[in-house]
Amino acid sequence: MPNSHRNLKCVIIGTCLVMVCLSSLVSAQQMRIIKAGEGGGFLIPELMTFIGPENNQLTVTDRMPTDRLPKEYQAVDIRQGDIIMMVNGKKVSKPDELEKLYEGLAVGQEMKLGIKRGNDMLIASFKKADPSTLPTRRIMKVEDDGKGSGTKVSIGKGPEIDGDAVPLLGIGMILAAKNGKITVGDVLPLPGLAVLKSEPKVGDLLVSLQDRPLTTAEALRKTWDNISVGDTVRLVLSRDGKETLSVFAKPKALGEINLKTAK
Repeated sequence: MPNSHRNLKCVIIGTCLVMVCLSSLVSAQQMRIIKAGEGGGFLIPELMTFIGPENNQLTVTDRMPTDRLPKEYQAVDIRQGDIIMMVNGKKVSKPDELEKLYEGLAVGQEMKLGIKRGNDMLIASFKKADPSTLPTRRIMKVEDDGKGSGTKVSIGKGPEIDGDAVPLLGIGMILAAKNGKITVGDVLPLPGLAVLKSEPKVGDLLVSLQDRPLTTAEALRKTWDNISVGDTVRLVLSRDGKETLSVFAKPKALGEINLKTAK
């Protein structure tokens, strides 16, 4: 895990769009970071399959392992590297065309994907699900502002993180550094939150970590990474001028960060 945060910073700064999917399909949580190019991409929620432009073709660039999908979607035959040629008989070549066709379906209607896999032409089909029946997932878009002043992170319909985002999966928080301050940008539904003295909230100020006042994302990453799993963590957050000290053994992150770089 130590290198994951550093890699994350490099990916965020060097990309136009990163989609992060946090899923609670199984007991262990997982965060997947998928890098897309300027053409963007579309995530099919039932299949947790990310489709984006690659080599001028609409391609499956990432898919969550089938055993983590709802049972009714595990048998859908779509694989990483598949080229999407048609949707319900209509030719598609861009992610927004695919998204428009998906959004036009009613719950329960079938979506048929015409797929090219090597020299074979296949059909993969599934029924559009009621979003409320799907496992809880969160989608985060990370965009480089192009000015070297940090990134903006929009998390679903939640808050916007304005700054250099630093996810701490072990304790279920995404912190953001900007203008010499580090604040809580979002709180993730991960078990690690239980080790904190009180539940953090968006906007809480990071006063210190390991009794060190920190002002940059790099300092935060380095300090956190230098703490071994099981070692004592001293974390101070402030809300409305009131400081709260949490002392706990650093938990092992129950998730993992998988980086997929664009070609």
